[in-house]
Amino acid sequence: MNNAVIYVRRAYKDPATQKNLENQLKACREWCQKRGVEIVKEYVDDGVSGSKIENQPALMELMENIESGKIKDVNFVVGWKYATFSRNYEEYLKFKQFVKDHKARLMSIQEPEADEKIIKNFIELMDEMYFEELKERKRLNKK
Repeated sequence: MNNAVIYVRRAYKDPATQKNLENQLKACREWCQKRGVEIVKEYVDDGVSGSKIENQPALMELMENIESGKIKDVNFVVGWKYATFSRNYEEYLKFKQFVKDHKARLMSIQEPEADEKIIKNFIELMDEMYFEELKERKRLNKK
C-alpha cells in the first residue's frame, strides 16, 4: 500500500476563509482515498505566508519527520496546489527536490498530474508572479 502525508496552508487567519482550509483537507483526503493511499499524517499551516519555507512551521516539521525517519516510506506528499508548498519558485524547486530525494512524489490535487518538468515549473512560476503582484498591490494600498 502507498502512503502519503498531506500539507495544506492558508496565508491569512480569517474566519471567512476557515472553510477553505477545511475543504483543502477534505479534498486531499478524498484524493488519497480514491487511490487507496493511506494517510500517515496531516500538516496544516494556518495564517502562514508561502513566501519562505523556513517560516512555514508545519512544512518544516513535515520535512524534519521525513528526514529523520520519524515518518517512513512516504510515497506521496499531497497538497491542494503546488503553490501551497511555496509561492517562491526557488523554494519550491528545493522542496520538490527534497521530496524526490526521499523517493516520494509531490502531488497537487488541483493541477494537472504531469511528470513533465516544464509544466510543473511553468505553474510554479505563474504562482510566484501572482504572489509578487499581490505584494505590490498591498504596498501601493498602504500609501
